[in-house]
Amino acid sequence: MKKLILGTILLFSINLYADFADGTFEYNAGNYEDAMILWDGACNKGDAKSCHNLGLILYTGKNIKQDYPRAAKAFSKACEKGISTSCFSLAVMNLRGSGIKQDYVKGVDYFDKACEAGHSYSCYNLGNIYKDGQIVIQHFEKSKKYFTKSCNADNMPACYELGNLYVRGKKEYIEAQKLFSKACNGGLSYGCLNLGILYLDGLGVKQNKATAKKLFLKACDDGISTACEHYKKLK
Repeated sequence: MKKLILGTILLFSINLYADFADGTFEYNAGNYEDAMILWDGACNKGDAKSCHNLGLILYTGKNIKQDYPRAAKAFSKACEKGISTSCFSLAVMNLRGSGIKQDYVKGVDYFDKACEAGHSYSCYNLGNIYKDGQIVIQHFEKSKKYFTKSCNADNMPACYELGNLYVRGKKEYIEAQKLFSKACNGGLSYGCLNLGILYLDGLGVKQNKATAKKLFLKACDDGISTACEHYKKLK
């Protein structure tokens, strides 16, 4: 299974809870303990964003004592109130067993909850989970569904992985070409590499070695060694 990364974004938008605003001020001033106390108070009063921020600083342990169990409780409160990033964070904690009992079922469920709320990286992670089949039964159609949702939210790695599934499955090169093109145009070098291979071999597109060469060069310039090898063969 690919490495999972915990969300690291604090929420600082307008909020009706004074303690949330005061906590934000203290955090920005470098007074992390004070921020934690204020966010804890607001969280206990029902403010979801304060719960998320509290969970994140407790998880990262930035200038305060790291406390995974408390972080999980804070994330849980925020997740229940619709903060998708907190659901994502809980998913990662459950899959890793970070300070809580490792639970793959809960981890997948939290990713699914976050994905349904529009968290594209949760959808992407679910796509990988069902593609790899290490902690769930391998299911390529579910993988496609989650990658599609993530790609539609402009997550370029998801577009790339979805393109790979179209190639490896029923050899649907036309669909794969669209996805690799989106990934390449979105700045993902491996999308350019795979798109170049389609043009080189005439798969789903009219064969065009000149276009393939340009795509290989683009990916090569970004450090993709396989693309450099293809480019040299076309020089």
